Amino acid sequence: AKTCVRYFRKTVAEDSNPYNIDPEKIAMWGIGTGGYISLAAATLFNVQQTYVPKFFIGSNPMVIESINGDVEGKKFGVVPPGIPYPFPAGDTLCYANHVNYSSDFHLMVNLGGALGDSSWLKPGNMPMISFHVPSDPYAPCFQGVVLVPPPVNLPVVDVVGSCFVQQKVAEYNNNDIFASKSFLDPITQVANANNNGQDGFFPFFTIEITDSSPWAYAASDNPYGLATNPNCETTVFKGALYQDTILQYFSPRACVALGLGCDLNGYSSTKDLSVAQTGLNIAPNPVVEMIRLQSNPEYPMIQVEVYDLQGRIINVQNNILQETVEIPNTGMAPGIYFARVFFKQGLSTVKFVVQ
Repeated sequence: AKTCVRYFRKTVAEDSNPYNIDPEKIAMWGIGTGGYISLAAATLFNVQQTYVPKFFIGSNPMVIESINGDVEGKKFGVVPPGIPYPFPAGDTLCYANHVNYSSDFHLMVNLGGALGDSSWLKPGNMPMISFHVPSDPYAPCFQGVVLVPPPVNLPVVDVVGSCFVQQKVAEYNNNDIFASKSFLDPITQVANANNNGQDGFFPFFTIEITDSSPWAYAASDNPYGLATNPNCETTVFKGALYQDTILQYFSPRACVALGLGCDLNGYSSTKDLSVAQTGLNIAPNPVVEMIRLQSNPEYPMIQVEVYDLQGRIINVQNNILQETVEIPNTGMAPGIYFARVFFKQGLSTVKFVVQ
């Protein structure tokens, strides 16, 4: 997954950006099994984080960097001779690709799935948006054992799901960049009635408790040709309704988290705070080389948006979470500008001049 992120950055730098992407506004979205991947990619930064008892076989860790590569896929992994392993000696388990590019992304979304271990969650993790069926019998929403669905019925390993993950995300204030806003839309109101105030979490309560992915559908009621017919959902209409809800909940939060400059008027409400209250100040003003913003310690800045007189967004700084930020004046023509600054308590706007 992280190699994929690097690949897209490579296409921007070397291939004239054929996919027309912004390499500084990348989200990773995992569905089902992909949910495990996106959650891990957002929280795993080294192999040592997997050194917990459940990921050991005897005294040996299941993941060994020299064999499996590192968590970014930037190191070659080769099976050495003389050890019991399901692959032959000399087999390459990880090829390093695009290693000169960053694997960083900026927003994680999981639609089901779970996180391998609760210790991987930390303050300062990127914003996370989760969708989950709380009664999911296969990928637990709280803490429990992953179960491979019938007809296999194989218990795998103890994990934590979206219900637990989003509790920690809220505790660590990792979603403050959009949780600081007051969204007024009906989709948010439904989520808020069920997510214990954890903005970024949409729980789906289904009629059938075994329906772990109500957004999914298939072209056949037995797409895998199993001996026991799983009777898969084939109604496109039902799945599309869930998908529509998912996208409506995701979109405004992604817009804020990625600094896309979307117009959320009529969609959200944020309390206006006076400059005197927040202590917001730009110095020096007029600006020459650097826009330096300062606020009172009790009002750490979450996001800064810079606009020109025509209302065009010039610069966005995300995930600041401190009372001082410096923004380089890169190519801003002389004139009047506005800095709209978001705090957990609301927002303030200040005017400044570029010489």
